[in-house]
Amino acid sequence: MIQLQFPLIFIFSFFIFSCEKEKNVISSPYIIFESPLVESFLIGEDINISIFINHDEVIDNIKYYEIFDCNNDNFDSLVLQEWENIYENEWTFNKVIETTNLPENTLCSCTIQIEASDLNNVMSQTEIMLNVSS
Repeated sequence: MIQLQFPLIFIFSFFIFSCEKEKNVISSPYIIFESPLVESFLIGEDINISIFINHDEVIDNIKYYEIFDCNNDNFDSLVLQEWENIYENEWTFNKVIETTNLPENTLCSCTIQIEASDLNNVMSQTEIMLNVSS
């Protein structure tokens, strides 16, 4: 009888451990800057922004920040755009930033930051830095 218990205990233990529940893997929204592909622009050039976000679950909210910090304070700016209750697995955004209004000898750094969250408040955030000069 003792010989029979050991194999049964072994088989039972193996079954319990092999049937252990999968650990919950938390995924977050995936953010891709499709463009721009370069970091430096000349005054007068358009900056084409293209952002793609996807997620295994649905995307709930997105925030877009565009911060211009220039050596001429008259051209500093902050743009904030928000989208709520998207409820899609994929989202795209395209925008053109025109730099023709900047005067010669102006240097600007532009930070573009994007945040995306799902219904469980799992958030992803990424940013790029661009330079604009004459």
